[in-house]
Amino acid sequence: MYQIFKSNTPSHLVMGISGEKVWFHHFFNSVDVLAVDCYPYRPGKSVQPEILTYELVRYAVEVMRGKPVWIVAQAGDMWKGATWDGGEEFSPLTEANFRNQAYLALIGGARGYLLYSYGAVGTFGKLDKKAEGKQWEKIRTVVSELKKLEPILCNGRICDEEIRLSPQSPGGKGGPLLTRV
Repeated sequence: MYQIFKSNTPSHLVMGISGEKVWFHHFFNSVDVLAVDCYPYRPGKSVQPEILTYELVRYAVEVMRGKPVWIVAQAGDMWKGATWDGGEEFSPLTEANFRNQAYLALIGGARGYLLYSYGAVGTFGKLDKKAEGKQWEKIRTVVSELKKLEPILCNGRICDEEIRLSPQSPGGKGGPLLTRV
């Protein structure tokens, strides 16, 4: 399917999203970018170590052998309406949570940063508008820090908008890695 799609519309980006490392290798021949879904911040006993972000991204980078890997960072309570282990409520992510996950992903080799769900920032209506606004400010702060790294992450290019995607460029060499910040 990937070959058929790319032969008809080579400029379209094909992205796969997965949080399960056992499946990462299946994406190598079917996507331009693998986005790693990782949500370590959970209440109570369900919390996962932050280093999980680094470990998943690092493994994805190895498996994708040069194809770009992006992080799909946790935006908030990713479990709509859920409580955990005896009813503990989710507390909003801190600026440190947003920053740590972004930088752990970059250290692991991620070339892009995404937040998957707009609704998750406000924990799907659990936060009032003022509290949700504070969450967006935290995200803006971290994204502005990431944007300062753009020249390094984009190999000196402002962005990749002018790059045409194709399996091979003239001369048989692959094009530059895709990057989005």
